[in-house]
Amino acid sequence: MKTILIAFHLFLIPHCSSQLTVLSIESSPPSNGSVVSSEEGMTVSLTCLVENVEVYPGPELRWLRNKSPVLLQEENRLTRSSLCLESVSRDDHGVTFTCQLHSNASVNASMHLQVFFTPEFSGTENVTAEEGSSVTLVCDTYSNPQVTVSWQQNGEALDLSSGGFVLVHDRRESRLSMAQLQRSIHEAQYSCMVSSPMFGTRTKFFLLTVEDMKMKFPLAPTIAGLVVVVCTALLAFISRWKRITKCCR
Repeated sequence: MKTILIAFHLFLIPHCSSQLTVLSIESSPPSNGSVVSSEEGMTVSLTCLVENVEVYPGPELRWLRNKSPVLLQEENRLTRSSLCLESVSRDDHGVTFTCQLHSNASVNASMHLQVFFTPEFSGTENVTAEEGSSVTLVCDTYSNPQVTVSWQQNGEALDLSSGGFVLVHDRRESRLSMAQLQRSIHEAQYSCMVSSPMFGTRTKFFLLTVEDMKMKFPLAPTIAGLVVVVCTALLAFISRWKRITKCCR
C-alpha cells in the first residue's frame, strides 16, 4: 500500500523539544499519490493512521466526504479509522475523503477518488412521432475516461448535411434532433456508438416510427361556438316565453 504523509509540528513547551504528529492514509487498491482509482462496482477501503502515538488510546479522528462529516462507530475513531466504500459508483467520482484530528482540523490527510465507468445503455428504445413534428434522440455519454461518439442511420454513417438533422454533444449527452419529420427520410433505425479507450465500443439503438399526421380536434374554438349557440337559444326561448305568457292573459 502507498501512504500519504502530512506532518504537523505540535510545540508542547516554547523553546523546548517538539513532537511530530503525522496522519497517513493507506488505501486498497493502492493509490497513486493522493488519488485512488477503481472501476465502478468495486470496493475501495481507506485507513487513516496517527503516527508517533505515545499514549493509548490516541487522539480522536473524523472523516469528511468532501465537506460533509461521515458517521463513524465509536470504536472506529481512536488512533486508527477505516472507511469501506462498497460498490463505488459514478456518483463517487471526484469525491475527496479527508481524515483529520477531531481536536485540530489543520492536522489532516486527504485522498481523491477516481471511478472509471461507461455510459448507461439498455437495449433498443422505440420512438413514435407524427409526420411534420419534431423529435430528439438522447444518448448517454457520461463516462470516465471520456468517449468518442458517432451516429448511424440504418447501419450507415449519418449524413448531417441533409434531412434536417442537428447533432449536439456535451459532457453527459449526445442529442440528435430532427424537425419536420418525413417518413421517407426519417423513419429508420438509429444507432449511437460510444468508444472508450478502457471499455471498448458500446451501441445504443433507437427505432423511429413516423406515423401519419392526425387531424387535431379544435377543442377551444368548438367550446366557444357551443357556448354562443346555447346562449343564443336560451335568449330566444326567454323572449318567446314572454310573448306566450302575454297571449294567455
